[in-house]
Amino acid sequence: MAKKFVMYLPGSRLTDFHKRSPWIMLPTSFLELGYSSVLICGEYTLSDNFGLDVYKTFVINKKILRSLVEPIFAFHKIFKTNPDI
Repeated sequence: MAKKFVMYLPGSRLTDFHKRSPWIMLPTSFLELGYSSVLICGEYTLSDNFGLDVYKTFVINKKILRSLVEPIFAFHKIFKTNPDI
């Protein structure tokens, strides 16, 4: 059974510009080490998911209520995944 890695980027938009950013490189590095990698972000529009399990919540806008509710969706996925890291 593979160990699990989860990275949570609250309210973030990841585009093709972020291909070489730590937000993508860190989960893919753990994937290469044999971990099951999950990336939780607000919006993911990259052309490739690099083998990552991507879970999209939504992008936080200036409304306070949405910014308070967004972590609930992410933490549900984190607890469901039960990560090692």
